[in-house]
Amino acid sequence: MLRIFHRYTSLKALFLCSGDIALAFACLLAGAVIRNAGDLGPIDRLLSRPSFVLATVLFVSFIQLILHVTNCYQLDGPYTAKDWSRFVKALAAGCLIPGLLCIAPLGLILGRGGLLIGLTLLFTLTVFGRWMFETAWTQVPFGTVAILGSGELARHVAHEIHVRRDLNWRFAGFIVEDELELSAQVGPVIGSCRNLEHIVADAGVTLVVVAQEQQRGRLPVGALVSLRTAGIAVEDAASMLAALTGRIWLNVVRPSWFVFTGGFRRPLYLRFAKRTIDIVAACTGFVICLPIMAVVAILIRLDSKGPILYRQVRIGYRGAPFTLLKFRSMRQDAEAGGAQWAAQNDPRITNIGAFLRKFRLDELPQFINVIRGEMGLIGPRPERPDFTDQLRTAIPFYDERHSMRPGITGLAQVRYRYCTTIQDAFRKLEYDMFYLKYLSLSFDVFILFLTARTVLLGAEWVDNDVEVPDFLSIEKAAMTKEETKGEAKGMTRGE
Repeated sequence: MLRIFHRYTSLKALFLCSGDIALAFACLLAGAVIRNAGDLGPIDRLLSRPSFVLATVLFVSFIQLILHVTNCYQLDGPYTAKDWSRFVKALAAGCLIPGLLCIAPLGLILGRGGLLIGLTLLFTLTVFGRWMFETAWTQVPFGTVAILGSGELARHVAHEIHVRRDLNWRFAGFIVEDELELSAQVGPVIGSCRNLEHIVADAGVTLVVVAQEQQRGRLPVGALVSLRTAGIAVEDAASMLAALTGRIWLNVVRPSWFVFTGGFRRPLYLRFAKRTIDIVAACTGFVICLPIMAVVAILIRLDSKGPILYRQVRIGYRGAPFTLLKFRSMRQDAEAGGAQWAAQNDPRITNIGAFLRKFRLDELPQFINVIRGEMGLIGPRPERPDFTDQLRTAIPFYDERHSMRPGITGLAQVRYRYCTTIQDAFRKLEYDMFYLKYLSLSFDVFILFLTARTVLLGAEWVDNDVEVPDFLSIEKAAMTKEETKGEAKGMTRGE
């Protein structure tokens, strides 16, 4: 069960990516062979020429870039008609654009005929191979999962496993607490935890997810230890949900989970490297984007009355307020009645403002905030004081997002839409907490890639398109300060 950036990643995506790369190289060579009437002599000479190897690598890299940017490898389920349409269009663009430009070294070496034959083979065989792979993928499961529990939490874990069909896991069923629940209508029930070891062996289970909502005094610790030492993976529901969805489900975790699980480490070298990269990247980005910012400033001035830059107080590192800079995207009188949430198709947004928000160009002046040390490139988005006071009351662990510098972009920004309600803020905090837990430079690079895709495509992408209401409302799930203190006291007493 492979994890990349601490999220379960399907072997399907890796197989498809590596297969597409190998097939692209093979088709280009096949084009040269066919053009030379099957004479392999020229092929040996081609492979010995560094210019051919370099041009081919650039060509294949361009195709891969197009497929990744258009999200052709991020598939949580089987291919739909929409997925096929996107894949075919992306592959066609990846083949035709370099082909029409006729990349100089490759075009001269292979010849136009060889390049055309190679591209035709590449497009045809890739589409056919993807169809064959998609048909065969579900025939052999890559793991068998059983869930210990039968409540709402267990059902939600089962749903997320079903949604992530790209993992190709087989769901064996629920293991209930006692025989009285064997007839519970929660889905397939394969037995009770009294016979846990025998059930796991008989069903061929490779992963047990502990999803009992009341674990104290009920958890079959001895059987779970035996399974763990026998090589069977055992994971708690909160960690499983985080690994499946890429966000920490704040309505199922308690303070003890944060204390006793890994992550949330920020060694000195990481903080130094992150800050150094922030300064260098912000200075470079500011200089490169100056022409774009000049054009944006002119368009804002022509579009509506008011200042070009919008200054707004936000809450930053350790709760300190600072002045955030943005290009103005709303009317000058947008908040004459006081602070309010943005809304879908907000009438206060100007014509040019809608364009700026879609492609995130309104955030460019924040390079200055990064240089000042008020922000970083990657991190939780800073919120306004009025909303912060409201959200810290409604959402558990909200102030933990202030434990690092806010960012121009972040995991929540590339995984979720604009924040318009408290529920949206709750969901975005779940992504922010996942980022804080697994902070690393490589994770930052991955988020920058996703940000570039968002900017280039101008699309808001919601992770896991199937949005399911949380099984607990925020009001029920959010722990009050008294409950949090109570659990903290219990932890100190060893309860």
